[in-house]
Amino acid sequence: MRFIHEVFPTIVFFVVYQFTDLFTATFAYLSSTGYQAYLDWKIRRKISKLVLINLSVLSVVAFSSFLFNDENFIKWQPTIVNWLISLIFASYVLVYEQTLVERLFGAHFQLKAQDWLIMNRLWSAFFFTIGALNLLVAKHFDSNTWVNFKVFGMMALLAGFFLLQRVYLLRNSRLRH
Repeated sequence: MRFIHEVFPTIVFFVVYQFTDLFTATFAYLSSTGYQAYLDWKIRRKISKLVLINLSVLSVVAFSSFLFNDENFIKWQPTIVNWLISLIFASYVLVYEQTLVERLFGAHFQLKAQDWLIMNRLWSAFFFTIGALNLLVAKHFDSNTWVNFKVFGMMALLAGFFLLQRVYLLRNSRLRH
């Protein structure tokens, strides 16, 4: 159920885009992301940081796109969000003396400090790369291709990366009970 909640705005964006245009789909994406934040608050009494980051960036790029009548701002949103996530992974260890990956998975897996650091760097590099790929597709392909990459390509890359990380964790760690 949480997965559906997480991808709901992207599904809304894609469906609306199929019947309208990028601006209308972005408005629907922004509205559904706002609704996602509302549901987070209503159910858990807190809004996830990722939803807040996405909603904040989306609000700025959507407003800019509407103001300047330029869909390029919309296309930059995934890059900005992914680069922010990359920066968070890269800088987390400087503030908390622990990698973000270890914070996320450390309760379940036991790894050497060096392995946590390697994994954290991979996560940071992955999100940076996804952001760069988004810029490449946005700049060199039409809007239909970009929408398909945003919805399906990025999700497939993320799923593949998560799967590889899971395999690495299972091979190189001990499960904590």
